[in-house]
Amino acid sequence: MSKQLIRSCTNPGAMIREGMNAENATDFIHEYSIAQKEINETRFWLELLFKTNKLTEPECKSLDKYAEEISKLLRSSILTKTKFTKN
Repeated sequence: MSKQLIRSCTNPGAMIREGMNAENATDFIHEYSIAQKEINETRFWLELLFKTNKLTEPECKSLDKYAEEISKLLRSSILTKTKFTKN
């Protein structure tokens, strides 16, 4: 589980970097969407680690809060890019 968590929580950084250097809006949206999916996977692993007593409730809640904030930022970026791409 810990290896999966490490993969899912580090991958969004790479996807965001790719999105920042995207060739076009479609590529940007695609990269940020992958990052958002990875953040959601991270939240799954955090929940599983908590349910198996590998994380305390405060640890899990704190980390999940950060993941949720990142997910919201990514979603907002995707929606903004989508809005301005259609106009």
